Amino acid sequence: MKRLHTDLETTPILAWVWNLYPNYISIDQIEQDWMILCWASKWHGEEEVMYAAQWLEKDKSNESGQKLNKANEFAIVEKLWYLLNEADIVVAHNAEKFDVKKINAKFFEYGLTPPHPYKVVDTLKTSRKCFGLTSHKLDYITQLKGYGHKLKTDFDTWLLAMSGDKETREHMLEYNIHDVVLLEDIYTDMIPWHKGHLIPAGGMTCKCGSTNLKKDGTTRLTAGLYQTYRCRDCGSWLRDSTNLMPKETRTTTLRNIV
Repeated sequence: MKRLHTDLETTPILAWVWNLYPNYISIDQIEQDWMILCWASKWHGEEEVMYAAQWLEKDKSNESGQKLNKANEFAIVEKLWYLLNEADIVVAHNAEKFDVKKINAKFFEYGLTPPHPYKVVDTLKTSRKCFGLTSHKLDYITQLKGYGHKLKTDFDTWLLAMSGDKETREHMLEYNIHDVVLLEDIYTDMIPWHKGHLIPAGGMTCKCGSTNLKKDGTTRLTAGLYQTYRCRDCGSWLRDSTNLMPKETRTTTLRNIV
């Protein structure tokens, strides 16, 4: 089971406005739409962090690689497509509302077909659903768990990176890569809490990949009784698919009508 941790950095939308609190911005007011600046990804459990940035690409009209343009963006988007095409699970913080939708938007824009189907695990969604934390931001959670801070950035970081400042672009990539490393740490700690997580195929295996399971009681569903297991490594609870309830009991059990 291949799990890909990924994180995007995108540019803001540049638009003409009449005041600081517009209720609506027409598409005619857009001067420059958003683009993907760079991305970083990491296969779960591996040391290497893969990354791509527009300024590291060199198309024929932009040999220096300094200017942001569609040719350079397509090059880094295509590289990301090949990674997602290999993944069974894609992990990101705010994956469902930001990263995955932004990635899909660029695939659609550049005429790339959907990659091989994968399961999305959103650590932000899991945090909001399971925990009453003071904040669900990645920076807060990583500090809470003792993994340290995200690297510091502000709006000027994006402006300078977009304008071609070499030092800022290096910092942007470092920031992007560091986020993916922190993401993997938090995802790993949250594995027992993720609902609907894929289970590796092949025998008695936990969603974390461990086979170190212990029988621990049973769990009762509406018309079924199942053996439960506890993972000795990550603490996840799992159940098998064999219904232990006698058939005659199942056929006489009433169901609720919702």
